[in-house]
Amino acid sequence: MKKNKELGKSAKSARESVLQALAKKISEKKQTIENGLNKVEEVMIDYAPDEVRFLAMAVLSNIVDGVVILDGQKDGKHSVVAACSKSAVTAGFNAANIIKEIAQKHNGSGGGRPEFAMGGYMS
Repeated sequence: MKKNKELGKSAKSARESVLQALAKKISEKKQTIENGLNKVEEVMIDYAPDEVRFLAMAVLSNIVDGVVILDGQKDGKHSVVAACSKSAVTAGFNAANIIKEIAQKHNGSGGGRPEFAMGGYMS
């Protein structure tokens, strides 16, 4: 049982390393928007909701100031995540409003806080 637990931790660590590398690559696609903030939008095919959440936070950490919007698609379901830095929220961006707008366009739902929100809809 202890060995299985260690294998599980090892697999999780390996997956997180892969996701960190992917986040770095996604971060390179940033675009500068108003007030010197950065914005990254990306569609992620075959990623689970927890992976999309992890990626959004990692990308935001990489771009420092800005907005990240990721749409993870897996098995006909979309998991949409928005993350905003404190400076983006101060500039008027709101992750919860971004997610609500995207989800409503696709008959989905979602919500959260100004800094971080998630939603979902079916393909």
